[in-house]
Amino acid sequence: DGHCGNFNGDPLDDTEELVERRSGTPVPVEASLFPSPQAAASVPTRQLKLQDCKPEVLAKARRLCQEKDTAAKPDMLEACMFDVCFAGEQYATEDAVADHESRGP
Repeated sequence: DGHCGNFNGDPLDDTEELVERRSGTPVPVEASLFPSPQAAASVPTRQLKLQDCKPEVLAKARRLCQEKDTAAKPDMLEACMFDVCFAGEQYATEDAVADHESRGP
């Protein structure tokens, strides 16, 4: 399972809601590959949303992402802002490159 679905060839079970339901929560103990049921300390207990970003960090992320990709579509801009807020500034450049590449020549 990933952000694009579970790759079983059935597009009906790859809706945003179903993908989030499957990947937005911790792995159940019985499905875990690891012997310990305890999650690592760095695993969030809930899914982060852009609204969880501190306002000053969000403002900086918006400026940075808009500078890196002035033609970004709203969804790509939001994804970039999320990445910068929760993972760091280096992701603004990576997201801009990915958006540019997705537009093609």
